[in-house]
Order: sequence, then structure tokens, then C-alpha cells
Amino acid sequence: MKKFWLVILITSALLTQCNKNKSNIIISGFLFKTTDYFGDSSYSRDITVYNNNGFSMIPVTTINNETLGIYDYNINWYEYADEKIIPISQDYELEVKHADGTAKSKIAMPGNFRITMPDTSFVLPRDSALVIGWTKSEKATWYWLDFYITYEYEDTTTGETDYYDFWKDTVITDTFVRLQPNRFFPFDSLNIILEGEGEANVWAMDGPKIIPGSEGNISGDGIGFFHAANEQPDAYFYVGARPSVRHLYIKELSREKLKGKLRSLVPIP
Repeated sequence: MKKFWLVILITSALLTQCNKNKSNIIISGFLFKTTDYFGDSSYSRDITVYNNNGFSMIPVTTINNETLGIYDYNINWYEYADEKIIPISQDYELEVKHADGTAKSKIAMPGNFRITMPDTSFVLPRDSALVIGWTKSEKATWYWLDFYITYEYEDTTTGETDYYDFWKDTVITDTFVRLQPNRFFPFDSLNIILEGEGEANVWAMDGPKIIPGSEGNISGDGIGFFHAANEQPDAYFYVGARPSVRHLYIKELSREKLKGKLRSLVPIP
């Protein structure tokens, strides 16, 4: 139900913008930098231009005056994408020229940062809060935190073993968050944790926050959203006791989850 009303709010805001600029162009774009466990970085520039009425002219899409090539298209949309390096802590101007005029936006790719808490030797006890902290990212206006906890436990009422999973994402404007233990240890019978793992992924962001009421940042002849995101190596920790082998790797799932959330900010024709 919450997701339904979020879609209604965003759609209503975008339709209001459409009435103001009298353009049928809707834009969903993002710049991604992600760094893996070994410190290797990959990049993605992805801009999709929608028009429910179709196109009488193929849009010309540029970032800092560099023209992007067409990656895919359909009768109602064109997607421009590549994997070129995106330098950090710099501004990026998006311009989309189309038959009705020109749509523009400007964001910055946030700088690198480091997750400082928890460290890789941390074991989360049954009755302890979890603190996730990181250093400040230059030019970031907010952060997106995505974390996952999974563990095997013994149910003291039945003596049987079972598994519990907790996956949560949230928007943060500070550089730390404190989570109380009742969020991921919800049962009284959960007294014996056999082993478990946790992973926290943090993205430094620029562009409108993913919350109800956020307005798009596309100006001129078009509406929509343009974001930049920089993800650094995740924080991996243990829950209850250390497993013999690491099983938890949600970094790629987290990346696709964020892309899905950003794409869903616009009502696709």
C-alpha cells in the first residue's frame, strides 16, 4: 500500500510538471560508479528519454557536451548508455535536445569515501545495536544505505533450527545510522544464534532523494530525474558467531535494487 501511494504521489507531481512546460518528454538518468571487494571500479552512464506520443526526431543526448550513443530504443523511448570512466567530485550537465525543445539538468558525481563501522572482525551479539558509519563524501547531498542480515538460530521453544533474514534500505543525510536489536532479532525465542552474516552497502548520492514529495531536477522542455551515485567497498560482519565460509554477497543485487528505485521515479509510458 505504501508503494502504491508513493507511485501516485510521484506520478501526480510529474503530470503537474508536464502541464507547466507543455512537453511530453520524460527523462530518467543516472551516473554510477561502483567499487568491488578488490578495489576495482566500474562505471555506467544511462539516460532514457520517454515520449508516450512517439518521436518525430531522435533526441540528441549529451553530458558535458559529449554526445552519448543509442544503446536501445522502442517506439516510445530511447536509451543512451555506456561504461566510460566518470571522474569523481565533478559536475555533470545533461542536455537532451528533441523536437519540442531542450531539457537540462546538472548534478555532481560524489567523491570516494570509506565505511568505518562495523569492521570485518565485528560480531553482532544478540542484544546489541548495530552502528554503521562512513566518512563524508565530497559533493554528496545524501546517502542510500542497503543492508542485509541473515543467520541460523535455534528456537528455544521447540529446539528446532531455522533461518532469519532481514533486508532494509533507507535514505540517510548523516554519515552513520544506529539500528536497535529488535529490528533484526524480533523473537523472544531467538536466544541461541548458531552463526550468521551481515553486509552493508552505502551509496553517496546527488540528485533528488528517493522519498515522497521529492521534485524532479529536469528543467526546460521535459521532466524527470537525474542522479549520480558512488558506491565504495561494502562492510561485511558476523552475526552471533562466525560462519566457516562467507555466503553473503549482495553487492550486485544492491546495485540493481537502487537502479530499479531510480527508474521507478518516472511513470514509464
